[in-house]
Amino acid sequence: MKRKAYEFSTAISAIAWAIFAGLAWYSKQDLGTIATLGGIALMFAWMYEQSKIED
Repeated sequence: MKRKAYEFSTAISAIAWAIFAGLAWYSKQDLGTIATLGGIALMFAWMYEQSKIED
């Protein structure tokens, strides 16, 4: 059960990062900024998963 939730959350994180990357390319933003935003999104997803696993 937790494995499936983890895979779903990971997929959401990947989609969110892809959206950030797409927006960056579309608006010609600095790739460093997008990598930072993507990294933050992945970090929050990871912290969320860790808090769920500990319960």
